Amino acid sequence: MGIFFFWIIGCIVAAFIGQNKTIGAAGSFFLSLFLSPVIGIIVALLSQEQAVIDLQKKVITYSYSDNSSESIADELRKFKGLLDQGAISEEEYENQKKRLLG
Repeated sequence: MGIFFFWIIGCIVAAFIGQNKTIGAAGSFFLSLFLSPVIGIIVALLSQEQAVIDLQKKVITYSYSDNSSESIADELRKFKGLLDQGAISEEEYENQKKRLLG
């Protein structure tokens, strides 16, 4: 009975450690429950912080949105080419340029 009590306490500790990590509280708890509380605690400690993952996602999103400026430049070149060919008027070109640049 005593070992069962300490096993559950170890699972709860692992869940507490893993709550703000990528493994999560439930993942840490069940890993500890089925394998060992020591393994659950070690895995929870080695898991990456969720805040770090969120920050990495923001950086990736920012770098992708940074690439959208290239597509705006490409669209401006296309409209300039259409203007030079006489396919659109100067007014239409300026309207598209204002739309693209905000």
